[in-house]
Amino acid sequence: MKLGPQVTRISFYVVFAGLLAIVQTDLLTTVAGESAGDLVSRNSEAYLMILLVAGYWDLFAWHCEPCGRGSLPACDPKRRWAGQVTFFAALFVGALVTQTGIPGSAGWELAAGIITLGEAFVAGLVISLYVGFTRGFLRGSPRSLGGLPVVSGPIRGWYYLGAVVATVLIYQELARTILGDVVVDWLQVNAEAYAAIVLVPLYFDVVACRGRMAKLAWYGTLVAQPIVLQASDPAGSVLGWLERTTEAFVAALVVSLYFDVVRGWPHRRFTRTDAGTAL
Repeated sequence: MKLGPQVTRISFYVVFAGLLAIVQTDLLTTVAGESAGDLVSRNSEAYLMILLVAGYWDLFAWHCEPCGRGSLPACDPKRRWAGQVTFFAALFVGALVTQTGIPGSAGWELAAGIITLGEAFVAGLVISLYVGFTRGFLRGSPRSLGGLPVVSGPIRGWYYLGAVVATVLIYQELARTILGDVVVDWLQVNAEAYAAIVLVPLYFDVVACRGRMAKLAWYGTLVAQPIVLQASDPAGSVLGWLERTTEAFVAALVVSLYFDVVRGWPHRRFTRTDAGTAL
């Protein structure tokens, strides 16, 4: 029995939403043991990143004009714009609440499993804004129907350069001198977010349209990073930082597979029908 595309996409979201919900409880540890429970729960931020990035594309990207007959309300430019603003605002609030002392100052405490999702909210917000801007989803550009970039390569290159340089500077002593220990300590907590805002867009900009060998190299790198670093027990500052970014590699791996296998993008051209029947 062959599952339809919508059933497959819905199943994808159900699986990762279920994993995200399970890690907030001790159910998995009780059922599968402490080792399995720890293995699954340590990737909670990756699960949320996956849901946010894929969800943004499915909710807004494939619904850009032109839309076919019987398409969803998201095809309406005003509704699509309002939906995106709401989506971005929700991610901003999620990042703010999980990464600041606001809940504690208000007299209530967040569970540790919720607080640790702060990096996923940051990464999801930055990646969605980048994709929305470079693909024209924020403007409803017709070219954005196929996920094609509407912003030139050099401009997109400045994004990657800025992200890498900012990440390096955050971990230098000069940053502490300028920003202070409190700010720098807070910034350094987001190591996984910094890796994700480079890796995930890199798939859309560079890898997605490449050939089989490039794809194999990409997937091999994403799979090897967690295995090699955990086996080598890195102690250096650079390798130690890379070990902290494992969830970003997991998120990039699953997002890439989702668009290559489930979505089949960009191996076929998207049509008005795709826009109208997107999840």
